[in-house]
Amino acid sequence: MRRGGLCMFAVVLALAGAGAVRGDVWEQVHVRVVTIQYTTHNGLHRAAYVVLPDWYGPGNNPPIPLIISPHGRGVSAEENVDRWGDLPSIGFFAVVNPEGQGRRFARFSWGYAGQIDDLARMPRILRATIPWLRIEPRRVYAFGTSMGGQETLLLVARHPKLLAGAAAFDPVTNMATRYRDFSRLRCNRGCLRKWGDPIGFGLRALAREEIGGTPQGLPRAYARRSPITYARAIARSGVPLQLWWSKRDHVVGSQDQSAALARKLRRLNPAAPLHTFVGSWPHSADMRPYFMLIPALKKFDLVPTRAPSSVRSTQSRPVHPLLPWHRAVRDGNGKLLPWYRPNAGLGYDRVLRLGWNFIERGVPRDPRTRSKVYLNYAVFDGQTLRGIYWQHNPAFLNAAFVDSLVSWYPYSSRPTRWGCSASGTCSSTS
Repeated sequence: MRRGGLCMFAVVLALAGAGAVRGDVWEQVHVRVVTIQYTTHNGLHRAAYVVLPDWYGPGNNPPIPLIISPHGRGVSAEENVDRWGDLPSIGFFAVVNPEGQGRRFARFSWGYAGQIDDLARMPRILRATIPWLRIEPRRVYAFGTSMGGQETLLLVARHPKLLAGAAAFDPVTNMATRYRDFSRLRCNRGCLRKWGDPIGFGLRALAREEIGGTPQGLPRAYARRSPITYARAIARSGVPLQLWWSKRDHVVGSQDQSAALARKLRRLNPAAPLHTFVGSWPHSADMRPYFMLIPALKKFDLVPTRAPSSVRSTQSRPVHPLLPWHRAVRDGNGKLLPWYRPNAGLGYDRVLRLGWNFIERGVPRDPRTRSKVYLNYAVFDGQTLRGIYWQHNPAFLNAAFVDSLVSWYPYSSRPTRWGCSASGTCSSTS
């Protein structure tokens, strides 16, 4: 049971780091986000979030590549921003994340023709709304996952001259098959609370409203939203294309979607610049800043594979191939030092303070019990911070929590007094 308790604290510390990044507290973040407004194909006003290197601005604005990144099904454009992390500052490119608009819905556009045309207008929209942003016209790309991957592929099919390359992660390629498979999606208690019914019923209802009916009643409408319908146009486009999918994807079945499209593209044009990557990650986990986004960007020369010559030396070899821009910092004996203020030896101190700041101020209350989530659950959901798994040893865990707290107080030198009840609930008083 001791191992389980320690795992709980590891999760808390990991979430603390993630929360710090999202809250722009972590010094490692070197990007800025510019919010613009644009008018959609049907006259509505939507926002788009442009991620730039933090040094880029009106007084320092060389031409840089642009990535158009449509969000996934039901996901906000702000959440899509989080997928890019610090990468735009590493590769010196811009990413535009539009809110989008389908026939009826914003977050459930599912490749509507008007939405694809809006994506194609993004370079013009940015030139009009951010005059100092200079985009390399021959280096415009599209990256998206799930529904965003579906719309990325449709952008390749309908606007091939716009793009220098595209990457689709776990995409939907056949909308009629997707409608069928909605009924197979798993739905836990949290899902049932959100949707009222199994998620598949809700998604089918949304698809019928967005597309206008069922696949049986409107087969052409579903075909128009399916990249596999445009396989010939994609195969002949000449746009370098990366297709990423997982054999263990329980959300979008790869055999009926990505794999089927890849087979058809290769049959139609064996010489097409198509690169496929198959793995076993959870749905959409591959499009993350420290996972498969890095090799995908490297494929288009959007991030450096080596450190700049000005910093290259025997001390500047990368720590890992997936972190090609981050040089290893070593001491005089060649041992690795922390990235955070390495010469001051404050890396571990930084991690501790991030973790305890999260525990003290960042952990939400459980909506059912109104107590801190960690008092009821052993595992957090990384996006919502709600508890998702409760089974653990509360007696040991709470005792270990208090014991850690007692050690943290004198170390932190904070003028805060903590009081803990017999149940393990702790509160601070000034």
